[in-house]
Amino acid sequence: MMNSLKSMDEITIDPMRFRRALGNFATGVTIMTAQNDQGEKVGVTANSFNSVSLDPALILWSIDKNSSSFPVFEQASHFAVNILSGSQIE
Repeated sequence: MMNSLKSMDEITIDPMRFRRALGNFATGVTIMTAQNDQGEKVGVTANSFNSVSLDPALILWSIDKNSSSFPVFEQASHFAVNILSGSQIE
């Protein structure tokens, strides 16, 4: 549930671990997921995932405003990045 997530103010991100994690992701597929306050859950595949900054820890990804999932992402207070491994190709 989204309510059980910590706020960004409560999360400490180790810059070196963040850098290593993003440095290992040259290209690939991510699944971006979110949930709005009404409990509607969505997920979209995105290969438009990039690191932007280590301090603050920032990433960038893109979604078309015409996507049926866009309203949920726009309303959500959080989203999750799920990085698929090579064993998940199929």
